[in-house]
Amino acid sequence: MTITVLAVAGNGGCAARWSLLDKPLAPGVELVAASLPGFDGRAVPVPPVTMNKFAHALRRQADRIEGPVVVLGHGVGGSIAMHAAQINAWCEGLILLSPVGPALDTRLFPKVMRPKPIRHAARWAISSPAGRAAGKLRYRAVPGALVDEVFRGYERCDAFPFFFDLLNNRWWQSLHAISLPSVLLWGGDDGVLDQSHISQFERVLPEATTEIQPDWAHYPMLEQPADFGRVVADWAQRLAGEQS
Repeated sequence: MTITVLAVAGNGGCAARWSLLDKPLAPGVELVAASLPGFDGRAVPVPPVTMNKFAHALRRQADRIEGPVVVLGHGVGGSIAMHAAQINAWCEGLILLSPVGPALDTRLFPKVMRPKPIRHAARWAISSPAGRAAGKLRYRAVPGALVDEVFRGYERCDAFPFFFDLLNNRWWQSLHAISLPSVLLWGGDDGVLDQSHISQFERVLPEATTEIQPDWAHYPMLEQPADFGRVVADWAQRLAGEQS
């Protein structure tokens, strides 16, 4: 039996974010990048753009996979996974890495990105040559060609600006408790979404296990791919086992 980890990248993400991971992650554990509308050059959903449309696209991809599926969601990818999990059981479990959820109306970054011109300017700046050069300085241990591809992912992510409207406190409060076997992973050195948010997930993930990885920052799939892949594979096996 092969367990498929269906990996959903964060906002501006692309399949390249997972490319340093071993294939398979472990014997019997394969990773597949999610193919969602608005990401990796695909068209955004037909208006109105809603969280339901991203969630249903994720579920449709999971339904086409034979065997058990565990969803790995990072950042906004975790938000999409939590939204999809609101409608019946459709996968064996959730691995949520620093998901976006609480404090959306008080965090500085969402406030800064509320004006739409700022969102488009930020997307351009990240994917520009200057943005990619800055990324190479920040992620010196990551191959430069991969940094280019990852940062260009923002240019190919037309869904990027929509999530600053879709994800807000009203959306967060609308989520009900998720009963799927789940783990909430967090990097101890995550400077994008810090650990102060963890306790606020108890309402939506009352049965989830929380695991803090002290040496991880926000992008362990790029900076510590071997360790990240090992942890994800281990949790995928454990979560799928809980459902068998």
